[in-house]
Amino acid sequence: MIINNVKLVLEDDVVQGSLEIEGGVIRAFAESPSSLPEALDGEGGWLLPGLIELHTDNLDKFLPRARR
Repeated sequence: MIINNVKLVLEDDVVQGSLEIEGGVIRAFAESPSSLPEALDGEGGWLLPGLIELHTDNLDKFLPRARR
């Protein structure tokens, strides 16, 4: 899958470009659009890695207490 015309959020920069994904893995990105007819148009939207919620202040309700 190729997605053109997106803002790619990188570690230290944001670039306008295209992204290639294969088998659920990012294979490549480029600042120029792909000319392949199957490329999707991202319509200038933001594309960033999935985020994971790590806020766990009530996690202790679900874990057994340690024996002393």
